[in-house]
Amino acid sequence: MSLLKVFWTKCQDNVWADLYAVDLSHPHFDGLDGVFIVWHGGAKPGHVRVGFGSIRDGIVASRLDPAVAAYRGEQLFVTWAKTDAGLGEGATRYLAKLLAPKAQGAIAASAVPPVEVNLPNEPGAPEPRGNNPPTQTWQDLAADDGALPDSAKKAAAPPPPVSSEPKVVLRPMTDIVEILSHCAHYNASDVLLVPNEPPMIRHDGSLMKLPQAAALPAEHCKQTIYGMLNERQRAAFEEKGELDCSFSFKDTRFRVNVYVQQHGIAAALRVISPHIPEPEQIGLSPALMKLTDLTRGLVLVTGPTGSGKTTTLACMIELINKRRKKHIITIEDPIEFSFQNKSSIIDQREVGQHTASFAAALKYSLRQNPDVILIGEMRDQETVDLAIRAAETGHLCFSTLHTQDAPSTIDRIISEFPLDQRQKLCNVLANVLVGVVTQVLIPRRDGGRVCAREVMVMTPAIATLLRDDKVHQIRGAIEAGSHDGMQTLDQSIALLIQQKLIAPEEGFLWARHPHSLRDILENAVRRGAVKK
Repeated sequence: MSLLKVFWTKCQDNVWADLYAVDLSHPHFDGLDGVFIVWHGGAKPGHVRVGFGSIRDGIVASRLDPAVAAYRGEQLFVTWAKTDAGLGEGATRYLAKLLAPKAQGAIAASAVPPVEVNLPNEPGAPEPRGNNPPTQTWQDLAADDGALPDSAKKAAAPPPPVSSEPKVVLRPMTDIVEILSHCAHYNASDVLLVPNEPPMIRHDGSLMKLPQAAALPAEHCKQTIYGMLNERQRAAFEEKGELDCSFSFKDTRFRVNVYVQQHGIAAALRVISPHIPEPEQIGLSPALMKLTDLTRGLVLVTGPTGSGKTTTLACMIELINKRRKKHIITIEDPIEFSFQNKSSIIDQREVGQHTASFAAALKYSLRQNPDVILIGEMRDQETVDLAIRAAETGHLCFSTLHTQDAPSTIDRIISEFPLDQRQKLCNVLANVLVGVVTQVLIPRRDGGRVCAREVMVMTPAIATLLRDDKVHQIRGAIEAGSHDGMQTLDQSIALLIQQKLIAPEEGFLWARHPHSLRDILENAVRRGAVKK
């Protein structure tokens, strides 16, 4: 036996966050599997299905119409079936039939009481038969597979509307283990603990409050955060008011930043994957993999916070570890991915625990016989200067910056030094800078995120532009350098749109130059590479 129910939700930037909330805000769904269908029945004619999916063991498997972005800010409603086992699409379609009459009466109601039916083995229930276009209407689905069994018709009769949904009881979550368990449950990338707010998680780039969690008073928030810290870390935080550290929970590690804000102590936690991904898993191109074969030079991975820079660097270091016999030193704040020695020897050093600063560690690392040096972040002029010197003296150096493309990365490095040294720095960078990778993570059509990357490798043409201080012309050289494995961020986004991995509207939101992206797509349409 299963229960069918209709709920209201509102389509926001991340509709899946709303669906999670629908799941957990109703206690009679706790710990059970189920299937759901998302419908829109507002301004447009009919009731259009914009998505469907199932939850099994707390994990959502779903498919959403790419056009769902058109419904942002509008009311949706979700038809839900609680089951003893996850159901396939055939059973989902059967539920659509049963719920079709309810949809006609659900527009004016905020909720529909449960109705018991037999699923999915009732006589006449259709078998799963592959993917179904996600833009059918209630009437289409209800008429699609022949007549319903009499018991199903009886079960699907429109019930009287009720005035309100079951009251949700909120409770404070002060146990860090419970909070991180929810983080793992939702496959979240970040956790945010802020005074006077419920614990927050970030899923597929969107921030959401943990369902059923009450706001944490400032003192409770402090106690929760201090539960992650040892005595040394607490003392360091109380002395400086800032703390970077790591925290382990089961098989997962978190990068933690603790800070003070106007209402008290807060913390941001970033999930660190226990596994270093393979190049194919994160879309690392052959041009980027070739950078790991170099013996000297400076490689920079740039992009906004949370764009996967650390993951890309870890993948590249692991390639060297597997294929080459080198001594690798990493300087991190804190240590994130944990490497195991393979062909190479890797020394991992954490700022604040093994060394005083990036600059100090980098200065002394040159005396530690390294072949490859990974610098977690170039935060100041001293670190930038030392990294350039290390690359000049025959080391392969990797680091990160928070810049938006290759030209702005070069300008950022030059701006760290006095203006009268600009020409000298241009000449030095033309010799030591071997690659710049800029990346962003963009929401996929089918859930999750995909990486778009700009790739610049130091060719003779770009080196000449750099020596002549024509940084503004480098973007044109990247656009024309596809034979060297180069591409701009806009070209990468256009390819993802053509491959139907991301929606066009998402692509334009993340484009560096939207007009350039439009030109690329229009040219692709003229060539027949992509349909309008």
